[in-house]
Amino acid sequence: MRPFRLYCNVIIPTVYQYRITSHPEYGDTIAKTLGEGRRICSPGDRKTHGTLPRLHGVLLVAKGYDCYEVAEILGHSPTTIENWVNTYNTRGVEGLHDDSRPGRPSRISDAVKDQIDQDLRKNPRDLGYSQNLWDGKLLSHHLKERYQITLGIRQAQRLFHQLGFRQRKPRPVISRGDPVAQEAFKKTCRTGEG
Repeated sequence: MRPFRLYCNVIIPTVYQYRITSHPEYGDTIAKTLGEGRRICSPGDRKTHGTLPRLHGVLLVAKGYDCYEVAEILGHSPTTIENWVNTYNTRGVEGLHDDSRPGRPSRISDAVKDQIDQDLRKNPRDLGYSQNLWDGKLLSHHLKERYQITLGIRQAQRLFHQLGFRQRKPRPVISRGDPVAQEAFKKTCRTGEG
């Protein structure tokens, strides 16, 4: 298989320090690309998190390494490196960004979330439950009984937070002692007796 190559003259001394010489035909295109890659890749941004390693792989190919050598250096498969180069050739630096990964769609529609929000604003006793406060276990049971939605306890707790609620736990109340009984006890108890 023929190695993929970009048409530019690039010298890469270290992983994150690039020294670029311009190609006579393309001018400063690669220098601008690398500058754009650094500008676009902000630390902590999930979308641009993997862009610099991909750009590094593309620049290694541009320097003259084949995809197998770059794969060995970066710890990826040669097919991955080929995909990065093809993506860069068709879409530029923007193509090297991570795509959004929204995850699994929610089982609960927005209309049902609004109804659940209204239910959570009520006392559980008003809905026929014996508890005074909502918790994950009760919400999970409520969703199964009323909306036919099976949700685990931990996911029900997450739903609390998504709807802007926080869980309150009942704190035990220390009962106040009977002052007459306390005085009677003090009078009958002698200190120092064993």
